[in-house]
Amino acid sequence: MEKFSVLMSVYKSEKPSYLDVALESVCENQSVLPTEVVLVKDGPLSNKLDQIIDKWGNRFPRLVLLEKEVNEGLASALNDGINLCSFELVFRMDTDDISMPNRFEKQLEFMRSNPGVDVCGSYIQEFEESPEDIVSERTVPQSHDEIIKFSRSRNPLSHPSVCFRKEAVLLAGSYPIVYPEDYLLWIKMIQNGSEMANIRESLVKMRVGSDFIKRRGWTFLKGELEIYLYMYRTSYISLFELIFNVVGRSVVRLAPEFVKLWLYKKARK
Repeated sequence: MEKFSVLMSVYKSEKPSYLDVALESVCENQSVLPTEVVLVKDGPLSNKLDQIIDKWGNRFPRLVLLEKEVNEGLASALNDGINLCSFELVFRMDTDDISMPNRFEKQLEFMRSNPGVDVCGSYIQEFEESPEDIVSERTVPQSHDEIIKFSRSRNPLSHPSVCFRKEAVLLAGSYPIVYPEDYLLWIKMIQNGSEMANIRESLVKMRVGSDFIKRRGWTFLKGELEIYLYMYRTSYISLFELIFNVVGRSVVRLAPEFVKLWLYKKARK
């Protein structure tokens, strides 16, 4: 089985219990275990978070830590972490989500069978409190052509589900310092000639809820507007598509929280 890295980043506001479950899903409950897990500590952490990291460092000796003195945000943390990854295949994983037990095996087989693909994502199941209580599923286009079409208005990959080839990400300039950082990275990789794909199966359980929805407000919208403007300036989308995207996303992001939650759930059905 091919060697691979898992890339994660944690900061002080995250819940220790979530990190514990996420690391368990990656370091223990997999049919194929990672060769290494690179965990970036994005600034000083709480004692409880450090205790969870120490616990898994003892149980999984291939846990590689990168400690940053100050919190600089996810994009910066991931870029530092990518440089520390030892292997060409890198899996992304968020520290409050759960990887399915066969996730790495499935995506490794896909990447081995499709050597021209640089990024492979999947569907994701979304839950609020209990991982067994699935509230929705995010489905994404599978083929490269479908992904390009979808990407002109929405993010075509679910970031916590992706596996990518490290060299292709570095050639595209790594993660841009913008939020959401992954969306613009995929656009730049497509423009750079990278091929994308999604597996038609949920390989990650993603935690959603009120905090998740709150993060998709004004700050998220500002990043999306910057991305859409970049796409227009580089002729990736037309003026009509730019206006349509700006108006549509502004309505969604600036709506009251209960409306956003309703729209979010409707969009997944």
